[in-house]
Amino acid sequence: MAEKSLDVEISDRKAATAMEAADHKAENLSMLITSVAFSFLPWMAFGAAIVCAAFGNNVGTFIGSIVGVFSAGPQLIDAVKRKRK
Repeated sequence: MAEKSLDVEISDRKAATAMEAADHKAENLSMLITSVAFSFLPWMAFGAAIVCAAFGNNVGTFIGSIVGVFSAGPQLIDAVKRKRK
């Protein structure tokens, strides 16, 4: 009886450990995707603005430029603050 109880407890701990590992893996993947997205968002926005400007689309150029500035601004401020410390 005690052995069965111990086996159940061990299997429960293994299942909990496996779920934690899966959660950490999913969290790491989401952090990677978010980091890449926020790193390339300003470049993509400025690229879209350049393409829109080349085709004469003033609204698209304006929107792409604004998105690029607003997404790159906080990154530039953070980079400057890190260097001063």
